[in-house]
Amino acid sequence: MHIKVFAIAGKPAAWLVESEQRYIKRLPRAWAFEMALLPPSRKQGEADQRKTDEWERLRKRIPNAARLILLDERGKSLTSRQVADSLGVHKDQGGDLILAIGGPDGFSEAARAAASEIWSLSS
Repeated sequence: MHIKVFAIAGKPAAWLVESEQRYIKRLPRAWAFEMALLPPSRKQGEADQRKTDEWERLRKRIPNAARLILLDERGKSLTSRQVADSLGVHKDQGGDLILAIGGPDGFSEAARAAASEIWSLSS
């Protein structure tokens, strides 16, 4: 299984990059993992315009056959065990899995409609 994480975010702090590398090493060897940062929208105006711009840039990076899971505070609240179980199901189904972390304004309605699932990892 290939897992890609896309985050709408600026350049991360060094400690975050170090932590990311440590956690990547813990993943099963059969899982290919990639993380990419997309800068937040610089569009002026309403939050909806920024969310739409971010979604359009993100959408272009998602392969057609990939399953998209948005990580959003308004998503379904999952425990660590439930996340692990769900990842196991996705692994068994094969294909690419995209986890997307939204920008400061969250996700557009178009992004939410395109997602296979929306998870909240904490309240």
